[in-house]
Amino acid sequence: ADDVARMLVSQVQGDTVTLDNVRNFVWRSETDVDVRWESRQYDLAQLVSADLLLSYWMGPAIAHTLVSFGFADGRRLVFSLEIRRERD
Repeated sequence: ADDVARMLVSQVQGDTVTLDNVRNFVWRSETDVDVRWESRQYDLAQLVSADLLLSYWMGPAIAHTLVSFGFADGRRLVFSLEIRRERD
């Protein structure tokens, strides 16, 4: 599926991590979306928080797992652990 079509690629050099294929889509509906894949850099020395979140639906057996990192400049990076869906 388009929203999981690319794998995240990372490079670490010192305290700087560069991430390619960061998904930053703008969703208006399930089918109306601006597809945006970005490259970003983060200074790991500025990491100030890490959070693990579970979003449950359909009872306690099914959850969406998210890991969120916060940086001193206010930026956040969230990893969503999800299945690799296929188109259609």
